[in-house]
Amino acid sequence: MRFARHLLVIFVMAAFLPGPVEAAFVVSPMVHQLQVPAGQRGSSTILVRNSGNRVLTLKLYLADSRFGPDGREKDLPLGTLERSCAPWTTLESELVELQAGEMRRVNLDLAPPADVRGSYWTKLYVEEISTPEPDRQNVKGRSYQIYARQRMGVRIFETVLGTEEPGAVVNRVKVDTADDTLTVTLSVLNTGNALLRCQGRVELRNSRGEVLETLQPGAKGKFSVFPGAERELPVRSTLKLAADSYTVLAIVDYGGENLVAGEESFLVGPKPVKKAPPSVKKSPSSLAAERSRKK
Repeated sequence: MRFARHLLVIFVMAAFLPGPVEAAFVVSPMVHQLQVPAGQRGSSTILVRNSGNRVLTLKLYLADSRFGPDGREKDLPLGTLERSCAPWTTLESELVELQAGEMRRVNLDLAPPADVRGSYWTKLYVEEISTPEPDRQNVKGRSYQIYARQRMGVRIFETVLGTEEPGAVVNRVKVDTADDTLTVTLSVLNTGNALLRCQGRVELRNSRGEVLETLQPGAKGKFSVFPGAERELPVRSTLKLAADSYTVLAIVDYGGENLVAGEESFLVGPKPVKKAPPSVKKSPSSLAAERSRKK
């Protein structure tokens, strides 16, 4: 237990050290796009190479994951994702031992059932389970030994050809003008059964319909949305907006027959000044009536 606590401290301190820890192994390719018909079998190959000078023992296993509205991935326990292809993915080996400099091919087989439709996915982890060698670093006159076990995740996507039913809607377009900066958040909902690889843009127009700026959500206008999931993509304008009425138009090409779009209007201008209610002058007769009531 003393050794385990010592390792934990070293792992935490490693985040504050300037020098990188060299990779013990490399895996390629990191993404597999498969299109195996339902009821048939298909395969792909992963290359694993020991890039170090010692023997490595690697463990291979599958895991599920889900992408949130912000595009960040969250790992899930195996078998909890409805559209996981892990139940019908088989690995050739779950343990691989590599000599220094050795490269090994590991096959994975997919056998989608006859009733599956659309897109499915899983992740293959390759993790070192052998005892790592320490990486020694010196920081401000102190010497540190860093023990790090490497793990790499390989994405596996499967699309059952001929069964895709792509669908999408622009769920909402939100406008925020806080701090005199225009931020537009585009929300796209995947209503179909296939993984969508979208191309989108957001146009900023003035009251005369002129396009002042075209903004690109995601990575240069490209983003993905998984079946049944919603993706939120914020984009920020660099323009200094004058007083006027504006419209933002979000247009998304999701690969279907038609484009989908959504819009929102907003106003930029001076804030209205609240005026005090006008004072009412009372006649002499009404003042006399108020005095008599008070008596």
